[in-house]
Amino acid sequence: TTAPVIVAAPAAISVQCIDDVPAMISLAYSDNCDVDGTVLGVDQAQDGNNCGGTITRTWNISDTCGNPAAQISQIITIQDTTSPDITSCDLTPNTSSTCDAATNEAIADQWNLDNIAAIQACATDNCDPDLTINSNYNFANLNQVCGPCGTLSVIYDVLDDCGNNSPITLNLSFNDNTPPDLTTCTVASEALECSGTNNEAIADQWNLDNIAALEACATDDTNITVTSDYLYTNLSSTCGQGGTIPVTYTVTDECGGVATRSVVLTLEDTTPPDLGSCATLDATLECSGTDNQAIADQWNLDNIATLEACATDACDIDFSGQVSSNYAFGNLVP
Repeated sequence: TTAPVIVAAPAAISVQCIDDVPAMISLAYSDNCDVDGTVLGVDQAQDGNNCGGTITRTWNISDTCGNPAAQISQIITIQDTTSPDITSCDLTPNTSSTCDAATNEAIADQWNLDNIAAIQACATDNCDPDLTINSNYNFANLNQVCGPCGTLSVIYDVLDDCGNNSPITLNLSFNDNTPPDLTTCTVASEALECSGTNNEAIADQWNLDNIAALEACATDDTNITVTSDYLYTNLSSTCGQGGTIPVTYTVTDECGGVATRSVVLTLEDTTPPDLGSCATLDATLECSGTDNQAIADQWNLDNIATLEACATDACDIDFSGQVSSNYAFGNLVP
């Protein structure tokens, strides 16, 4: 009536993966009548699943007289708490690309797909050979800082079958490193006819026209602004009211890219003085012998003074000292 006695069962254990469950073993038993021996254990149906479950492993035997031994049991717990290993993933945390409104989205789409493929290739797991890579990528999440340019931050969840996660955050930046393009702009140095008191208005309008032209011709992926250092008081006089004004136009895009165009406005005088209001200067004077040269000298000086007073010009309002004469008394023809 004495039952066999089985040795103590192995202690309860916990493993991460179903594949880590140790192989079945046999336990020794003894009996008062039968020959001592070993008995192979039996695993009961798994309670739960590979992410959180238990297997009860039992050993039992009866002797030839039908006396059953006290059942020996071991509890094996399966619990995967280890996140996927991403230490071998050599990913660039911050990637930069040239900003272009026409291609940004396609570049971002491909960047996201490439990241997913790279993570699938480099991430490993202690239990799961086929990891799931989830991405929260959405191009609409682009954090625009200027025009179509900005930064996109994407989180990749690297998941095993038990939901253990090793998240990876990667950033894609679209940078505008290209200044506005002025190659089609025709704004250049220019010479305009001097117009005296109208010079400032002419120069003011010339500057406004150049700003408008640059706003129309400059190209860039972002909006641009045009500024000018024009000041009429920068006029460097060359003759009369004519002269030159150097001006630099600065074209700036929303991302801070800068292009400049430096030009010079020349207010030139190509129109000769107008003598239309000057009276005829020919004169017949009474001969006075030895006084003739003094009379002729004075006549010449009077003519010069008259021309200085009657001559007009759009660019020169004062002809003092600017009238010359080829007069020489020695040219008198008897």
